[in-house]
Amino acid sequence: MNHRNLLPPHRQAAKRRERATRRWILINSVYAALLATAGGIYAYATAPADAPISAAADVGKLNARLVSIRQQTAAMNTNLRSILEVTDRPDWSVLLRIVAQSLGDDLVLGAVDTSSPNTATATTEPRRVVLSGVGRSQAAVTQFVLRIEALRLFGHVRLAQTVTQSLRGNEGVGFQLICTLPEGGQ
Repeated sequence: MNHRNLLPPHRQAAKRRERATRRWILINSVYAALLATAGGIYAYATAPADAPISAAADVGKLNARLVSIRQQTAAMNTNLRSILEVTDRPDWSVLLRIVAQSLGDDLVLGAVDTSSPNTATATTEPRRVVLSGVGRSQAAVTQFVLRIEALRLFGHVRLAQTVTQSLRGNEGVGFQLICTLPEGGQ
């Protein structure tokens, strides 16, 4: 499954702010629970000996509050893990817009794959983008490859495959381009 984040940077920043807010809510909740627990212990320790029933009731209330806070903490941790999964991802919409502008009238882009070919080596290999589609002719596909190379967005552009395909009842040339992003590029 492709786990690429197509959110624009300003939305990613909003998610990071939301994550920070949730962390502070969690910290303040834990702090409030600790204060409540310390207050309960203090009240119990300074209570007269004839009021053990009220101390037991206070402890019961504090235990219920502690359970509630633990449930809220578990929910916030789940949300935090979800937020961390979608932050710090590249904004592929910019790249897709530029590629779409380079298409022309003779090509149809069928698929764009930004996933890593092998997850075990994803950290050692540079990122790549695989573009697949159909062109009216071999010349149209070649011109597209040259336009993509001229953009200088990719460190390397390779035409991996061309096959004869049908394009709306006409003969066309199916293609697959493998574009490698430069080192450090996202």
